[in-house]
Amino acid sequence: MIFFFFLIFFFCVLWNFETRMLSFAILRHYTTTMSASDSEPHAGPTSSSRAPVKTSPLQLHLPIPVNGATKSAKKKQTAVVRVPQYGVLRATSDIDAARQRFHDDGYVYLPAFLSASLIEFFGELTNDRELRKNVTREGGTVFRVATLEETAGDENRALPLEPFQARLLQVPHDPDMMRLIRTLCGGDTFNTHDSHVYFRIKRPSDYTIVHADWSFFVEQHASGQAIPATSDGRFFTVWIPLTPCTPQTTGLLLVPRSHIDYKHAPTTLVPPSFDPDAAASANWAGADFAVGDVVVFDACTIHAAAEKKHTKRSTYGGTAKLPPNRFSFDFRVVPKSFRLKTE
Repeated sequence: MIFFFFLIFFFCVLWNFETRMLSFAILRHYTTTMSASDSEPHAGPTSSSRAPVKTSPLQLHLPIPVNGATKSAKKKQTAVVRVPQYGVLRATSDIDAARQRFHDDGYVYLPAFLSASLIEFFGELTNDRELRKNVTREGGTVFRVATLEETAGDENRALPLEPFQARLLQVPHDPDMMRLIRTLCGGDTFNTHDSHVYFRIKRPSDYTIVHADWSFFVEQHASGQAIPATSDGRFFTVWIPLTPCTPQTTGLLLVPRSHIDYKHAPTTLVPPSFDPDAAASANWAGADFAVGDVVVFDACTIHAAAEKKHTKRSTYGGTAKLPPNRFSFDFRVVPKSFRLKTE
């Protein structure tokens, strides 16, 4: 009987401890988000700022030049780069001031930007039973929303996204999103193409190679068009996490201000000077992303997602458990005069 009461007492203490830890984690997330103010500088291996620095090492995959080029067809030839620490993305809450931040840093990070209706829609999407069943069976990849087919792979697979397809294609035209895009474009006319709207699934063991999207725009431009030397802030990607993620769980990582020098290598995934040593010491930055956040980055901004090689103990179950798959959504924005192959 004494042992029975002792066991009950032990579980009560343990439950109270885990509840406190959960509350602390939630408070820490919101405190970190709020502290990353508009005036706060980046943190990282080469920065002397007081902004928080994450010290957990990350493992990235850097493309290795083959015959002088590192085009997408050769992505699998990579060098593993260990990044010892990374900084925190600077958050922006003022859309009207976002254009200067975008021009200076090569990105803008807007926490809790999406409307409640969009957040609810994305919640219905990521919790859809058929989608979850398919993801569990097939694993992670990239799907083009316009066709619901994967963009690369050994098989032409499709996801059961038909009930959500029309609404997904309307996300770039959401009023708040359009206002943000117009602000970043500085009043210039622009296009968002249905053929370049993507739904992405990352398993915990997946990664995204170190690259910039500029090589995509160069490869996909319609014939007969002049290719600019750099994006000049007029070509960019809008990335939306559909599930919570961090740099440790395949969340987006990028190198602030890397868009400034990328113009010297317009047809490669990364500039030739961005070798393994440069990648390891670069001022990488990320965030603890939540559903509702939005990141917009220049087509010449270098970015990646780290490979996760280990499991993590579950807070409640005490058993080894990998974090869930990461779902995300993104689309490309180009000047009105620039035509892509799939238009």
